[in-house]
Amino acid sequence: MEKGTTKAQIQEIVTDRTKSPEEQLQLLEKMRQEVRAEMRAATESPMVDDNDLGAELKLVEEAIESIDPDAESTQETGAATL
Repeated sequence: MEKGTTKAQIQEIVTDRTKSPEEQLQLLEKMRQEVRAEMRAATESPMVDDNDLGAELKLVEEAIESIDPDAESTQETGAATL
């Protein structure tokens, strides 16, 4: 994913009033999982470049928090590894 593309996708999800907050959170959580998977691949393979994946993850995390301030980050509840 590219940062600009990620930002546009997040904006589309957050502003879509046809979706409930729960549906928006599900879509954002899926994005978060995809970014984390890319991050894992980047650490395991010389063929994949990081390309600011940390910044993308931060954008997704901020969007999730904007919808549900009580949502727990995977960094707070997940394993210590990518």
